[in-house]
Amino acid sequence: MPDLCFYAVRNEEGTLRFIPEASRTPEFCLAAVQTDGCAGLWDTPESLKTAELCLAAVKRNGSALAYVPEQLKTPEICHIAIKGYGLALNDVPEPLVTEELCLATVRNDDDRYGDALDDVPDMAKTFRVCLEAVKRQTVVIESMEF
Repeated sequence: MPDLCFYAVRNEEGTLRFIPEASRTPEFCLAAVQTDGCAGLWDTPESLKTAELCLAAVKRNGSALAYVPEQLKTPEICHIAIKGYGLALNDVPEPLVTEELCLATVRNDDDRYGDALDDVPDMAKTFRVCLEAVKRQTVVIESMEF
C-alpha cells in the first residue's frame, strides 16, 4: 500500500492530505512539495518541516512561503519565494524585508497592474522601489503620497 500512496502523492497535487499523518514520512512530504509546493507544505506535519523541504516547496511554488515556519524563513528562501510569487512579500517577517525584496516584488508585477507596491510596507517604499514601480506601471503614481 505505501507504493500506491507514494505514486498518488507524486502524481496528483493535494494528495498528501489523504495519507494518515502517522504514515507521512519525509519522503512522502518531499514528493508532495515537488508536485505542488504550496499544498504539499500545507499538508506536511510541522515536525517534518525542515529547511531543505521548505526550500524545495518555495522553489516549486513561491506562495508556499505562507506555510514555512517563521524560524525557517531566511533571506534566501524569502527571495526565492518572491521571485516566483510577488505576493509572498506579505509572508516575509518584517525584520527580513529589505529594499532588494521589495524591488523583486515590484519587478514581479507583470500581471497586477502596479498593485505590488501596495504590498510593500511604507517603511520600505524607498525612492528606488517607487521608481521601479512607476517604470513598470505609470498608473502607480496615482496612489503615491508626496
